[in-house]
Amino acid sequence: MRRFSTLSRRLQRVVPATSPSTAGAGSSPALYTGLEPKIKESQDSLIRAVFDNGDVWQDFSQKSVAKPKQSRSITGFINYLTNESDYETGLFMNDFLKTPAGFQKYTAASIEEAGQLIEQLLGALTQRDKLRNAITTFDRLSDVLCQVIDLAEFIRAAHPEQHFVQAAQEAHEQMYEYMNVLNTSVELYTVLDMVFKDAEIVKQLTHEEKVVGRLLLEDFKKSGVTLDDSGRENFVSLTTKISLLGRDFISSNHPKEDFITLTQGEAQGLDPQLAQQLSQGNSVYVPTGGVPGQLALRGMKNESSRKLLWSKMRESSYKSIEALENLLVNRLELANLMGKESYADYLLSDKMAGNPENVMRFLNGLLDKTLPGAKKELSVLEQIKKQATSDPKSILQAWDKSYYASQLLYQKRNKTKTAHMLSEYFSVGTVVQGLSRIFDRIYGIRFVPTETKAGETWHHDVRRLDVVSETEGLIGIMYADLFQREGKSPNPAHFTVRCSREIYSDELAQMSSSPISKVPTLNLNGKVFQIPTIALICDFTTPHALYPSLLSYQEVETLFHEMGHAIHSMLGRTSLHNVCGTRCATDFVELPSVFMENFASNPESLALFARHYSSDSPLPYQQLERHLNEQSYFKDVEQYTQIKMAMLDQVLHGNISKTIKNGHFNSQELYDDLEKDRPLFPPSPSSWHGSFGHLFGYGASYYCYLLDRQMADIVWKKLFSKNPLSRDAGAKMKNEVLQWGGSRDPWECIAGVLEDPELAKGGSQAMEKIGNYDKH
Repeated sequence: MRRFSTLSRRLQRVVPATSPSTAGAGSSPALYTGLEPKIKESQDSLIRAVFDNGDVWQDFSQKSVAKPKQSRSITGFINYLTNESDYETGLFMNDFLKTPAGFQKYTAASIEEAGQLIEQLLGALTQRDKLRNAITTFDRLSDVLCQVIDLAEFIRAAHPEQHFVQAAQEAHEQMYEYMNVLNTSVELYTVLDMVFKDAEIVKQLTHEEKVVGRLLLEDFKKSGVTLDDSGRENFVSLTTKISLLGRDFISSNHPKEDFITLTQGEAQGLDPQLAQQLSQGNSVYVPTGGVPGQLALRGMKNESSRKLLWSKMRESSYKSIEALENLLVNRLELANLMGKESYADYLLSDKMAGNPENVMRFLNGLLDKTLPGAKKELSVLEQIKKQATSDPKSILQAWDKSYYASQLLYQKRNKTKTAHMLSEYFSVGTVVQGLSRIFDRIYGIRFVPTETKAGETWHHDVRRLDVVSETEGLIGIMYADLFQREGKSPNPAHFTVRCSREIYSDELAQMSSSPISKVPTLNLNGKVFQIPTIALICDFTTPHALYPSLLSYQEVETLFHEMGHAIHSMLGRTSLHNVCGTRCATDFVELPSVFMENFASNPESLALFARHYSSDSPLPYQQLERHLNEQSYFKDVEQYTQIKMAMLDQVLHGNISKTIKNGHFNSQELYDDLEKDRPLFPPSPSSWHGSFGHLFGYGASYYCYLLDRQMADIVWKKLFSKNPLSRDAGAKMKNEVLQWGGSRDPWECIAGVLEDPELAKGGSQAMEKIGNYDKH
């Protein structure tokens, strides 16, 4: 439910950074605006230094370890089994979180405050005058709960101390259970329903209040609150069952057979080291799953061996197919209970797409545009096969693609031998510094490294970056936890720890006595806003004593992508937390992050930061250009594959009731029909859909990334391709897309930024138009 849950020194002594104030005082723009060029330049240099120079970082970070009672191991882990008095503050400047035990106190205090807000809301059932502010009270309630849930989710993913992780898990479970009770509260739903049935009150609501109120109302309905007692009981039963079936599907998500057995001759061409690992006697046991199987497909010369391996890799287990079909049937039953024809109908009603028919129009248009390029790319491989086999009639099969693509790429890379040198121009410090410079050019915001207090961060490697606007001062706080360590999630991610929202005048008086309301704030045009706080985690190599952490180009793209989410959180400042930053439609949220990836390959933006970590010489763009050309050899084939996966997701979550016979649903028929539609290879038996794990997590929404990439490409081409560092283009992106968060219809956002009014209404024509836009 959207409303109550998360929808995931040396230089510094010269240039001091000031920590933000807590609620009531607000931060002063004067601290950061109007700085002399030398000070701003020093702050810019400091960004690279604190990530790349161990001596600078050691000196800069001394304050965070200043208290002698605080124990820190040689690995950088902090010992939290000490007294609260050992710390100036707790995690993220939350005084409760000085020790793991404080998490329970914070949760209890948050539930107590939530209870007071609920009392206010229920009072509106009998006191009409309380209905006017009900939506803002709902939003405050959501903010209270989400600050615990979101924080707990982050701690579980990144904190090195097991005691803290366990405390976060317990807090998450307690608050999630509390949230679920609220999700199905008929009384709370009734309050919101009364607001929208009172015409006089509706006239008084702001635009944001109407948007948030309607979102909350729909979320209540999606939680089954309008059903009768029997229906609600069935709803709870089905959602629980779907969750369990999803786990069964994921746990059984592997091929029917674990490996194939080949002779040494049949496995010829395998990487020698891999062959040694897989060999026992004269036999080679090749796994049908994971990286070894993929490497074998790329290396084995024998086509019969490749065909056998490919076939077994695409043959799902009976248990996996059964779990998937049970999952899909129960999702259909849930959708029918809620008055929808299909699960896709149920899920997409509040998305940009609107309904599954619109999604399929978009995907079909994109597939038609992608298919010719994909066939052309594969024709190159077919020619290589004909030459290799001396058979002019030879046809490229599905199991040949990886092998001949590997041969082609090997030949190309053997000629250039430059890809491995790229990382020397992409140290973590230069890339973060480059991001700050790009944001400064296009949005007028930048990063300022800031000292942390003892207890504020969870590991010595964490850097705090204040996000500063040239006109508004401090607008956000980012904690960058970018280096790998044991126990930390390897997946790059952006976590919103605290959302932006307006703090209203009636709250300010109460906040002085509230134990959970000490938050950084911004005073702007007579309004007080809660400053957003986000955490960014990556899994980059740890810096060496002799050189900094160096990134592959793919890791550079990853960091640009995650920073796109971060800046959306910073610039998407709204009065209500439910629609701030990245809290927008699921099929719109990736647009800002995918859009940012374009700057990682553009010559003008690269000139701002891509420099050799040692010599400081600029990156010869030709080196990157050759690498990018290699990476794009099969871009249409890859896109074709993603489109077909998105189509499969829609088909299986569509109205499958017609295919259920005698109580049994046969997913194989639907999969086979889809495979026959506009194929790239001759038909061959496969039940791969039973191994498509994203069918559970992304159910009916796998298309989202394709839609957002398409829109991001269009925005880049129209606004930024000719002048990527244009402040005017940045202002357009900020004013039409980023600043709204989720408070504006995403179709109006995309129509505004592209200056295409026809898109504003959304619907089937808009989806089809986006799918058929010429990107090239």
